[in-house]
Amino acid sequence: MTYALLGRKAEEIASELGITGFCGSLGYVQGWAGRHGVVNVRLHGSAGSVDMEEAREHMADVRRRLEAFDPEHIYNMDESGLFYMALPNRSFVPTKDRRRVRGSKAMKAKQRVTLVLAVNASGTHMLPVALIGSAKQPLCFRSSSFPLPYFQQKIAG
Repeated sequence: MTYALLGRKAEEIASELGITGFCGSLGYVQGWAGRHGVVNVRLHGSAGSVDMEEAREHMADVRRRLEAFDPEHIYNMDESGLFYMALPNRSFVPTKDRRRVRGSKAMKAKQRVTLVLAVNASGTHMLPVALIGSAKQPLCFRSSSFPLPYFQQKIAG
C-alpha cells in the first residue's frame, strides 16, 4: 500500500460524498495516517507465511519435553552477524550542514564475523560471547589428498 494509492482512494471517497476540490496529496495522507496511528513500514522476511497454529502446537510440545530438565541446564544459543568494518550510515548533523555531509565506501564494508551468544533458561548464567571468523582455507579442505576445493582447482589449473 503506497501513499499515492491511499491518496487516490481518498479522492474517490470524496467524489462519492460530493466533496469538490479535494486533493489526496502526500501531506493529506501523512496527516491522516498520523491522526489514526497508521505508519508505513518496510516489509521484510517471510514470517507472514508461517502457520501460527502449528507453531503454537510445536512450542507446546517443546515446553512439555523441557519440563523434565532443570532451567539452569537449558541453554538458548543464537548467532548474529557483525560487520565490524562498516561505519554507521546515519548521523546527527547541524541543520545548516544537512546538504553537505557525505558518506564513504566504508559504510558498505562487508567484512563480517559471526558472534555466538548463549544464556541459560533462568537467566543466571551467560556464556562469554564467542567469535567465529572465516578461514582463508577452511579446515574441511586441508587434507593432502584434496588441498583445494574443486572449483578452485579448475580456476588454478
